[in-house]
Amino acid sequence: MSCVLALIGHVEPEYGREERYYDDNRGGGGGGYRGGSGGGGDRDQYGRGRGGGGGGYEDDYNRQGGSGGGGYDDRSEGGCVLMVYNLDPDRMNCERLFNIFCAYGNVARIKVFVKKTGAAMVQMERREGALNAVKLLNGTHFMGKELQIGFSRHDSIEDRGLVGQLQDGTPAVVDYHTSRNNRFITAEQSRKNHMINPTRVLHFFNAYCDISEQEVMKIFEKCRAPIPSRVTVFDKKGAAAARTTGLVEWKEQHAALEAMSLCNHATIHAPSGQAFLFKLAFSQSHPKTGGGD
Repeated sequence: MSCVLALIGHVEPEYGREERYYDDNRGGGGGGYRGGSGGGGDRDQYGRGRGGGGGGYEDDYNRQGGSGGGGYDDRSEGGCVLMVYNLDPDRMNCERLFNIFCAYGNVARIKVFVKKTGAAMVQMERREGALNAVKLLNGTHFMGKELQIGFSRHDSIEDRGLVGQLQDGTPAVVDYHTSRNNRFITAEQSRKNHMINPTRVLHFFNAYCDISEQEVMKIFEKCRAPIPSRVTVFDKKGAAAARTTGLVEWKEQHAALEAMSLCNHATIHAPSGQAFLFKLAFSQSHPKTGGGD
């Protein structure tokens, strides 16, 4: 069942399309990291979501009528379509929204509003993913504002053919149905995802072998993200030594959420020149106690 969420932001090209990179997709690591495997659901066939009624973004789609309210239905139960407000239109884009919402379910499509600044839509493949996002992200402080997320009255993000551009030159609508960066594609991946609130500690994985703490710091600096207060790189042996994992900590939870938006799925290069897809997930671990992936 398809789901849609609304938020605002600014987008970058899908990482990894222009060059071959090392991407170990065996390890999920989406919703949260607790040093082991856990919950999550299997991916089902994509279909349209159950939305109700009108309202929400008629002006952007040149429609008439709609509800007189704020554009989303603040119900405890709803379909797969959600609206999200209070985003920074100068800093957010589709890719940066995907980097957060992929932690709660497979993302189908994202639309950042050009006319209605501070709002966007995120369409999840399953209603479960939309419910997870509302429960765990609504009210979270993000880039200086408090996210407002509620169920929309629309059932999908329409494909109107022409795609506008955001201020940074990236597309206002991006389709993620076939994205390899979705983390609930297989049952094995889904089991490794944990549904948790954003935390001030992130688990990083799929980094190149022997990456140093200083090199991890530079990744966030290059992405213009908040610099972590602590980095812990886990020691690996055997086959797992081909890639490196660890924990990254900030003093504030909102700084970690911003860093995940800006740096998740960033392309990094090993000294040999090989490209890797740097991945992040929320973690309940602490750098002092650490753990494997």
